Amino acid sequence: MSDQRPAAMSDRRTDRARLPLDREAAADHARRLATLTDPTRVQLISLFMQDAGPLNVDEIAAALGIGCNAATAHLAALTEVGLLTAVWRGGRECFQINGAYARCLPALTEAVLGRPRILRP
Repeated sequence: MSDQRPAAMSDRRTDRARLPLDREAAADHARRLATLTDPTRVQLISLFMQDAGPLNVDEIAAALGIGCNAATAHLAALTEVGLLTAVWRGGRECFQINGAYARCLPALTEAVLGRPRILRP
């Protein structure tokens, strides 16, 4: 028997990028994912993925067929966890995808919508 570890195991121990998330980062990601357990919020993200421009509450409510108060509550939840950002356009508060998540949200949305991509190493 050899005392040497397989190369893959030793690589994992030395490659910090492959280490598990620390507890705080994992909790932050869990909060974001938990926010997307509401179907209306998944619809909201889907809406934003289709439209490049910022949208105001009235436009969002009309697109989803919900009231402005409900839209505001969902937008607040998504903004609080950082998935959306608020910007002012023409004197109105509008919302858009947070640029930090713009690249990963399409894959996340596909996974949530049941069309996951299997990534191969």
